[in-house]
Amino acid sequence: MTLTEIGIIIEDTLDVRKVDSRYVVTFRSVNIKEGGCTSSPYGQGQTMTAAKKDYAEELAGQIIVLNPYRYDKLEFQLPPKITIR
Repeated sequence: MTLTEIGIIIEDTLDVRKVDSRYVVTFRSVNIKEGGCTSSPYGQGQTMTAAKKDYAEELAGQIIVLNPYRYDKLEFQLPPKITIR
């Protein structure tokens, strides 16, 4: 599975920002489940590609939660390998 495919499934686009000299990427609607809590993952790197790889590694195998604070939240587990293309 790729980050693009995840974006299509969750109907979100990858948000890419440059903060100082680093790139930061995330899906704004995605949280990952950690025990009874959720957190907002992101990837970072010196290049956009490095940031995307970092984010793919962060998401791999995680249970993601969409709309965690709403009655219609969705949870599903991502595969253990996610690529950037």
